[in-house]
Amino acid sequence: MKSSTLVAILISITLSACGGSSGSNNSGSGGNGASTGGGNSGSGTPSTSNPVTTGYLDFNYLQNVNGTPASTTASIVDKGQNNANAITFFNGSATVTTTSGGYNWGSPLTAGVGISTASNNSNVPSVIELCENISGVSSTKSIDVLVQGKATAITNATGLANQTFGTYREDCGTSTSGWGGSTLVFDSNGNATSGSVTLTAAQITSMLSGTPNTTIVSGGFATFNAYSYQDAYGATGYAIVEHLAGSVNNPTKGVVSVWTK
Repeated sequence: MKSSTLVAILISITLSACGGSSGSNNSGSGGNGASTGGGNSGSGTPSTSNPVTTGYLDFNYLQNVNGTPASTTASIVDKGQNNANAITFFNGSATVTTTSGGYNWGSPLTAGVGISTASNNSNVPSVIELCENISGVSSTKSIDVLVQGKATAITNATGLANQTFGTYREDCGTSTSGWGGSTLVFDSNGNATSGSVTLTAAQITSMLSGTPNTTIVSGGFATFNAYSYQDAYGATGYAIVEHLAGSVNNPTKGVVSVWTK
């Protein structure tokens, strides 16, 4: 994990590096419940005359630690490749341009990571991590994680049984979580291990239900939000958003990050 970062559907942490405020780079089952985010609209091939909107659930690093999205109305309005398309998120807006090589993110975003493809549009991601320059913290601080609104929430640890999440992303790069390792492995009962830390299925289910965990990071409160989703080609993907902050309500420092397979 980068020294200037804190940590945290799933995302990890070191509170001393968290920021308190809110250019362009490339990113380059059981216990499930319905999830609704910003709505999709339009169909067919995106173009300036046929824009296609993809809605997202939005998790912000300074939201209350309660397992609820900060916003359900984040969106990308896609007008086709090589166009500066509008992206709106919790407390801001920018542009994102899809190219053959990935995504270019417009100011005030300083970086972004797009993961997989949305179920309704292969031009845009299913899961997105957005980063901005937060003074005194990081020039690429992860501020929001977006999950496509048509994803299905996983609210019980058994829904994650036998899944391995091999990539942890924070501050728009891959790293090692602040409390565990660089992978998160679930056994057949839903218990999870990361590095030398093991979380019981009961602990995971509690965190997925919005009850903050206070043991994995000293002085911190952490929740998980897990989702399964369909990509544009019908394949199933998984993501865990992790949110960590120094207080449950109205935090001034926090981290949002994401675990993916």
